[in-house]
This record gives sequence, C-alpha cells and structure tokens, in this order.
Amino acid sequence: MRLQNDWIVFMEDGSYVFNLKTHQVSRNTELNIEKGQVQIDNRGNFWIYNHTGKVWYVNAKTRFVKSFQLIPADKVNYIDEERYHIVHDSRDIVWISTYGNGLFAYDLATDELQHFESNINGFSHITSNFLQYIMEDRAGGIWVSSEYTGISRLSVLNEGAERIFPEDETLSDRSNTVRMINRMPDDKIWLGTRRGGLYVYDSHLKTIESSRYFDSNIYAVEEGDDGSIWLGSRGNGLSIDGKWYTYHSDDPLSVANNNIFTLYRDRKNRMWIGTFGGGLNLAVKEKDKYVFKRFLNNFYSQRQIRVIQEDNNGWMWVALVPEFTYLILIR
Repeated sequence: MRLQNDWIVFMEDGSYVFNLKTHQVSRNTELNIEKGQVQIDNRGNFWIYNHTGKVWYVNAKTRFVKSFQLIPADKVNYIDEERYHIVHDSRDIVWISTYGNGLFAYDLATDELQHFESNINGFSHITSNFLQYIMEDRAGGIWVSSEYTGISRLSVLNEGAERIFPEDETLSDRSNTVRMINRMPDDKIWLGTRRGGLYVYDSHLKTIESSRYFDSNIYAVEEGDDGSIWLGSRGNGLSIDGKWYTYHSDDPLSVANNNIFTLYRDRKNRMWIGTFGGGLNLAVKEKDKYVFKRFLNNFYSQRQIRVIQEDNNGWMWVALVPEFTYLILIR
C-alpha cells in the first residue's frame, strides 16, 4: 500500500514502512496490523482487514485513519473468508457490505456509522446478512446483492429499499440468486437467475416484459451492432439470436469453451467472448455464421476469463482467475 513516499507492507508480525526517498525500513506504529489485507475503494482510498472483523480506513491523500468493528469476534470464527465490498457514493456516504453481518453506511460528514441487518420477522432494508457485492447507479440508488435472496435497491432519501424477486419470493432455496444483470441500449434491464431464468424488465425494474428458461444459467447478455441478442451460458455455449455455437475439439474456429462468463462489444462493434476454460475469443462474421479467434489460452489460469473492459484509449483489459489482469493491445 503506497502513501505518498511510503510503502506500507503488512506481514505476519505487523506492518513496516519502506521510504522511497531514504530507502529506510521501519516499523509502522500507526498501522501496526498483523496479516493485513488491502482493498482500494472507488475513490482510491484504502481499507485494511485481517480476519478479526475489524476494518481500517486510510485516506490516501491525508493519511487519516479510522477503524470500524464491522463483525463481532464471535461471528468472525464462523466465517471462512471475510468479504467486504466498499463504495464511496456521490453523497459522501461510504457503503460497506459484509459477508455475515449485513450492510454498513458511514457518513463522512457526520462521522456516523449506520448498520442494516436482515430481519425475517419484519421489515428490513436487505434480505440477507450474507452480502456479495454493492454498487451505486447513475440515479444514486444503492444496489446490494446477497448470496441466496436476490438483490435490493436502496433509495437514500428516506425512500426505503426496493426488493426484486425474479422468482417466487416465498422460495427459500437459491432460486432468487441473481447470476447476471445488464442494462441494454434500449434501457431495458436483463436479469438471469440460478434456475436458468432470463427476465427482461422495464427501465425502472417495475414490470417483467418477458421471461424464459434455459437448461443452464445465463451469465452474460449483450446486443450486437445489428440488434442481435447474444447470450453466454454456463455449459451450453453461446447463443446469437437463437443460433447456438458450441465447442468442438476438431474445429479450431469454434467457440473455445461452452462456459461463457462475459461478453463485451467494443467501440469498433467487435464482440469479445470471455470463456471460463477457453480463454478470450473474438467473434468474426463469415457469410451466415460466426467463427471465433482465440487469445489468452496458453495455460490454465489464463483461460479463465471473468471480466472484459475497454479503456478510453481503446485498449482491452481482461480480468482472469485467480485475480490477474491482462492488457490486450488490440485496437
């Protein structure tokens, strides 16, 4: 973790400071955290945790430090891995989702920490305490996804939370686990569930305009430049306007794997396919069908694609498992 001219290194026995100017190493007395792990939020500030349920916030510019006990000690022992996701929203509220102890909102202006927990006996803002991810949309709404109970949208100005259950909300299994959500060019929202359901909502997530089921989960959806609908499935390959493309070992131009985890249409209207097991593919139109060029398929971990994004310079960024990012120099 870098703070101005200091590198902070977290070790088994605490933390150390390496000064980039003097090249001197010393003990860090301010952040003496054993086995610290670091996350960076969307404002570039640091969050450190070490499986104690305690989280330290460090402002990257001012070096201000504040700690929070987000998970009690008696709960931490039942959680195999701490999972925090942190979003600093447009109101200067920091939202922190936890795996096991619900949701927190820290108001930087008032120095107040608010805790939201799931309550099965009455109203609660979230549907589970085991949260997986959090984000802010363009309207300022806060979206929270949970492990088994779908997603919640929180409206901050005393408007409460909005829960969306694609499947029957009385189901207690994983039916409402949301595997994919994407806003399409027409502002309609496509949502895929663990049961293989694919739902199309209006732009406000109020009305289901269509729904259908597949034999496998739909993990990705994208619209082609010609209006075609591309669907990436877990196990059944790729669908382009209803025509399915699958892996064939004797065809080097077939899609490289039937597990399609992400799709991305770049600024040149090329469609990139991220497979989980076959690397990165580029779809190329040939007459009345598509063939697929393959990239990043030289070794095992390189073939597992999770996310594809394009930066402002037109470079493609690809996130892999486990936690590697490649810069694809293709324009």
